[in-house]
Order: sequence, then structure tokens, then C-alpha cells
Amino acid sequence: MKDDILDLAYQVSKVTEEKINLIDGVMRQASLLAINARIEAARAGAA
Repeated sequence: MKDDILDLAYQVSKVTEEKINLIDGVMRQASLLAINARIEAARAGAA
């Protein structure tokens, strides 16, 4: 029983880690898109 609980806790932590990594990846992409938008806006303003 104790091993089952520990195994379940481990599985939940792995799923949580995967979701956090996914969110982190999305945040990084959003940040890069924001930087790109600023660069393009600056170019448009300079033209």
C-alpha cells in the first residue's frame, strides 16, 4: 500500500513536470514573438 502511494505520487509529479515544461515552452515562444513584434514595429516606424 505504501509503495502504491509513493508510485502514484511519483507519477503525478512526472505529469506535473511535463505540464510545467509545456507551459514554459509556450511562454518562451510568446516572449520571442513579442520581441519580434517590437523589432518589426521599430522597422515600420523607421521606414
